[in-house]
Amino acid sequence: MEKERDRLGALEAVFDHASTRRLADLGVGAGRRCLEVGCGAGGVALWLAAQVGPTGGVLTTDLDTRFVTGHAQSNLDVQALVAGLPHACGAGLNLHYSSLLSTSS
Repeated sequence: MEKERDRLGALEAVFDHASTRRLADLGVGAGRRCLEVGCGAGGVALWLAAQVGPTGGVLTTDLDTRFVTGHAQSNLDVQALVAGLPHACGAGLNLHYSSLLSTSS
């Protein structure tokens, strides 16, 4: 487990700055409702939760969510990725994010 946490941490160190800069450019702010698919260790999810504040929310998913626990963010919902989850939760969301694709409405 420690090796996987280290791997995810290394990916965050390389990619999160560019990801959060791109999301900021898209206008992530208070009140937004966001979906992140493939959260890894949760760096971008925690950043999104801070940006949307208490009036917004972030749903983040991954096949393995054990690295995104204990965050104590009331506006961050962590769920295991299962077939159909992002589709089923898409209503009311105005930002869908994956490290490979970002869309905003």
